Amino acid sequence: MATALLWAVGAHAAVVGGNDVNCRMAPRTNATVVGTLRRGEDVAVVSTEGAWTRVDPPRLAACWVRSDLLV
Repeated sequence: MATALLWAVGAHAAVVGGNDVNCRMAPRTNATVVGTLRRGEDVAVVSTEGAWTRVDPPRLAACWVRSDLLV
């Protein structure tokens, strides 16, 4: 349901391009890790901030990953 809402407001899709990518509470390397994303997993892009992208993965709450780990 959350993904459908994001699509409605203009979010776009991305695919995780790295192995075991940390999903963090904030856009920085020392932020708390709230989960791990797997290579090939689809996510909805919510926003970007510098080198970080806020994503909404299907099985976690929205979190931040390094943008270079998405394709």
